[in-house]
Amino acid sequence: MLALGGYLKKKENLSARLGDVLSCMYLASMVLKHHENQGSPEDELPIVEWSCRHLLYDAQEQLHAFLRNFPNRFLAGLMRLLIFPRGQTYFAPSDRLGRSISDLIMNPTEARERLCRGIYKTVEPTNPLGLLQEALTLSLTAEPIGKRIRVEGQKTGKVTALDLPGQITQSLALGLITETEAAMLREYDRKVMDLINVDDFAPHELGVSAQPRTVVGSATARQRPGRLNRLGEPEPATPAPELPAPRSAPVTRCLNCNAVLNGVYCSECGQRMQLRRLTMGALFNDFLHDLTDLDSRVWRTLIALLTKPGKLTNEFIAGRRTLYLPPFRLYLVLSLIFFSSSVGGPNDLVFEGPGKTSQEPGRGVKEAMARLEKRSSTLPKRTSADQAAESAPKSATGDSKPAGPNAL
Repeated sequence: MLALGGYLKKKENLSARLGDVLSCMYLASMVLKHHENQGSPEDELPIVEWSCRHLLYDAQEQLHAFLRNFPNRFLAGLMRLLIFPRGQTYFAPSDRLGRSISDLIMNPTEARERLCRGIYKTVEPTNPLGLLQEALTLSLTAEPIGKRIRVEGQKTGKVTALDLPGQITQSLALGLITETEAAMLREYDRKVMDLINVDDFAPHELGVSAQPRTVVGSATARQRPGRLNRLGEPEPATPAPELPAPRSAPVTRCLNCNAVLNGVYCSECGQRMQLRRLTMGALFNDFLHDLTDLDSRVWRTLIALLTKPGKLTNEFIAGRRTLYLPPFRLYLVLSLIFFSSSVGGPNDLVFEGPGKTSQEPGRGVKEAMARLEKRSSTLPKRTSADQAAESAPKSATGDSKPAGPNAL
């Protein structure tokens, strides 16, 4: 709130994620409170664990998305350090935990009775919950019979039907099940299919009438009804003038991959549509952007620069720039490579004899300075008389020789 202030209202995605975090925390507290009010039964612990893990994982993911999209990156990193000091530690519920909850609901347990408390589950044709309760009760008897068909019939190859009614018929013919068990399985399958089937319509209910309909806005619908002339005869209907077809907007395509653009960026390659001219201001703006952005295109650009130098210029002018490095960034990369390669270069190689060289940082410079000092020590030293002769004025005759003891 201190960083965004009223701007948080405009960032609806950020505020919505914070609302989701609050909702998950509130629902998790409700689960724990309800479990405590029920006397904290141990058989409901899988349900409590699954609910809390699911809610806490959702809250963690919403916080993670909030921090990823927070505008102030420094505050986002600081908040991430405070909220997730050990990283993201919550995980979604496992499948094993989900199977244990399925067993609690499928079987007539006390946990299922507590969950269904206050629910109208009387078996009636118009009560889906009552029909579901009846199907769950029948599943206790139907499941062992179905398992017998799978083990003794399908795995041995005796039962080859793919649908349950066909499997029941083949198993009954083979003597794997009795008539009573077959009738019970058919009844169970019918009840299950009634529960899971969606609304269905016959083909004639979905068909369209063969009589053509008058389309609103067409030329036929816009015809004016006939009028009577002076003799009382109907005049022919005068069709209304046709409206011009609306002009379609021009299609803008990406210069890099020739895909249709639906916005500023291409949905195929990600290149931004450039509607400006290549001015000095645009190049300076690109220069500032290129200083802090470097990706893996550097190798593709360097290889093209060494093998086909003119290709980079043609691709840049044609607008195909996503695959290669921008010019200013290429200049920075080449400068970095040049200065990196100059360290430990020929200036540090010292010749020690035929076929022998050694490399030591700064050794070549030191030895060159020592040779210059040695050579300067062998030169004749200048006396004060020489300096006075050089500083004396020249003669009036224009003789350039300095006046001194040797002038006579």
